[in-house]
Amino acid sequence: MSCFPGLIPPDAPLLQRFDFLDKIGEGTYGVVYRARDRAVRRACIGQVDEGIVALKKMRLDAHDEGVPVTTLREVALLKDLKHTNIVRLREVIPQPPRLYLVFDYVRAPSDR
Repeated sequence: MSCFPGLIPPDAPLLQRFDFLDKIGEGTYGVVYRARDRAVRRACIGQVDEGIVALKKMRLDAHDEGVPVTTLREVALLKDLKHTNIVRLREVIPQPPRLYLVFDYVRAPSDR
């Protein structure tokens, strides 16, 4: 496979690296956005990966010290899971007081 990396380095500040396109969900622990990762955009044989990801902005309680154990458990499980029916966790970006989880973006059947 022939892929060419984007122009933005992966360690660029969050707001420089991602274009937030729209909010796709919200829950108890955070908000999920559809975003374009400019560091991931690449041209591959037969298709272009536009770097579209699901970016989960985790809410961290300001009164607690560190990351909640439930968040650590979710991240640890997702990083190890490799299955066609489970969305891949690409990376974890700590930016105190928030934690961002970058997932593959999977379109809903109604979006196809």
